[in-house]
Amino acid sequence: MAIRAGELRHRITLRAVTRTEDEGGGYTETPTDVGVVWAKVEPLQGTEQAAFLQTGMTAPHRFTIRYQEGVTGATEIGYEGKRFNVTSVTDPDAARRELVILADQVRS
Repeated sequence: MAIRAGELRHRITLRAVTRTEDEGGGYTETPTDVGVVWAKVEPLQGTEQAAFLQTGMTAPHRFTIRYQEGVTGATEIGYEGKRFNVTSVTDPDAARRELVILADQVRS
């Protein structure tokens, strides 16, 4: 079942995160904006939230967008001044119409 346009009422920014090794053996992550898209945004609640909290997520959200090539676990989402790390990306009916993204809010 395809998502209806009226459900996509929030603007989110998709960011590709690249890692650059530093001299100390670690790395620096640099997010680069790759697109601004309309999304359905749902903070997870109840038993669904409880299941994700057990995996270590602290503020799990579900973002549903029109299909976008290149969205992976290395993608970051910007929404209302907050950052979210993508943990899962699913094409629910394998028809390349939409993506369901699970992400956790990054705590500062």
